Amino acid sequence: MDFIRGNGTYQKTIEGLKLLNEKYNKAYSIKTTLMKNNIHEIEELINLAIKYNCNTIKFNCVREDGRASQNKNDIVLSQDEYIEVIKSIEELRKKYESKIKIRAPLNIFGCDDDYEFIPELGFGCFAGKESICIDPIGNVKPCSHYPKEFICGNVKKDELRYIWNNSPILKQFREFKGNDTCNNCKEYTNCRGGCRYRCFKDGNINGIDPFCYLKNNLSC
Repeated sequence: MDFIRGNGTYQKTIEGLKLLNEKYNKAYSIKTTLMKNNIHEIEELINLAIKYNCNTIKFNCVREDGRASQNKNDIVLSQDEYIEVIKSIEELRKKYESKIKIRAPLNIFGCDDDYEFIPELGFGCFAGKESICIDPIGNVKPCSHYPKEFICGNVKKDELRYIWNNSPILKQFREFKGNDTCNNCKEYTNCRGGCRYRCFKDGNINGIDPFCYLKNNLSC
C-alpha cells in the first residue's frame, strides 16, 4: 500500500480498521485493487480482513488509466496473471466462506457464487447500468476511467435522476451490442462481454475484453 499511496499509508489504514471494528463489527468491507506487486498476498489480505471482522473483501483489477498507464509494466496484470489470480481467489473464497464473503471481478469463470445483479442487464460491466461516477466537480460518467468525451452531465446543472434517465451516453452502455466473437460465445450469458473500459479503443465500447480467458482460442 505504501508503494502506491505513500509512506505510512498502510499503518493509517490499519488504525482505521481498528476503529471500524470497534464501532461497526461485521458491518463494513475492504476493497482491494489487484496489481503485480500484491497478487501473491491475496490470502494474507483475506486474513487481515477476517482479523478486523470485515463482512466482505472485494477484489478489483487495476486498469490502464492515469499513472497506472505510465507505469503499466510494473503495475498492470497480464492476461495470464489475471486468470491465475482469479482462479486463486475462487479457491480461497471456498476455503474461507464460513468466515468472510470474498468477491472477485464479475467477468470470471467457474464461479457458482450468488452475485447480486439486475437480471435484465446481466453480468459484465456495471458502468452506466447499475453504477455511475460523479467526480469532485460534479461531472457524471459511466465509470471513472473514461475520458471527458464520456461526461453525461453535471449534477450542479441537472438533477442526477434526469441525467440517469436521459443521457444518450449511458444509453449506449445499457444497449451494449457486443461483437460477433462475444455474441457467439458459449459463456456470453454469464459474462456479458466483461469490462467495457478494458476493451475501449478509439471511442468503441463494443470490443473484446483483453482479459477474457477464451480470447486466445477459437471456442469463443
